[in-house]
Amino acid sequence: MCGPSRCDELDGMLLNIRDGRYLRAKNMLEKLTTLKVPIKWEHVNKIAGDGVAPGRLHIARALVEMGYVENLRQAFNKYLGDDGPAYARGSEPFAETVVQLISRTGGFSALAHPWSLKNPDAIIRSLKGAGLNGMEVYRSDGEVNGFSELAEKYGLLKLGGSDFHGRGGKDESDVGTVKLAITTLCCFLKMARSIWSSAMKDILLKFAEEPSAANLGNMLKFGRLTKFAGFSPINNGIHVVDFCLSSWSSNDDIEDVELEEVICTQINNLFPAKYCPDQSGSMNNLLLMQNTFMASN
Repeated sequence: MCGPSRCDELDGMLLNIRDGRYLRAKNMLEKLTTLKVPIKWEHVNKIAGDGVAPGRLHIARALVEMGYVENLRQAFNKYLGDDGPAYARGSEPFAETVVQLISRTGGFSALAHPWSLKNPDAIIRSLKGAGLNGMEVYRSDGEVNGFSELAEKYGLLKLGGSDFHGRGGKDESDVGTVKLAITTLCCFLKMARSIWSSAMKDILLKFAEEPSAANLGNMLKFGRLTKFAGFSPINNGIHVVDFCLSSWSSNDDIEDVELEEVICTQINNLFPAKYCPDQSGSMNNLLLMQNTFMASN
């Protein structure tokens, strides 16, 4: 609900990818026109929806609606597949760059479909060096031979996915059909918690340094909280910090001395005339910060 950290950096990369998707879609439509299969840009945009950068699936649906193909699978096999005559590349960044950014912004990075790589060992080794956390090992039809060993070799968490894309057809696995052991989820949460806690500290420190509406918006950027809209950054910030701590932190995190120092910094920045009293537990300090704000208003 809170985060990510370094929003501007993440937004910049996502904007470049988004612009690249628009250019890629237009290039594919030009190739389809050359193949005597014209599709209007407005048609694809309508399928994608307002503000959505069109992808191959949207173009495939347009091909079906225009009657050029019978179904989505045929659209990919005949025109839009990786080796298809209408395929076009986007402006995707290098995988190492993406993994490094995910690590810097407090995310958990995982490699999907490693069996599609021509030299998986070398690529996985490079991505591990960039900060990769896990990789896909399990599919709907079970474990893929050889990749469990690769995950163990490079100390990566073994994950899985159904690879559902909504293309239709009996050969596509449905959502959630991959079977993962409960221990996999536990290992994921254990590994991810330290990553998320570190990002949370960065986010709180950023807001403590500058309790502005912009930084408050960054804290809620990918969350679903709307009740803070229209209030002052300081008032919002106090309650958002409370929410961040209660939703992101384990009991061990709450008693963490370093995290308590972050809260003290938050208090001293929001209320320069006050100081962080000697109380045990970050949540006690947080409650004091809330009470201090209420008393000052």
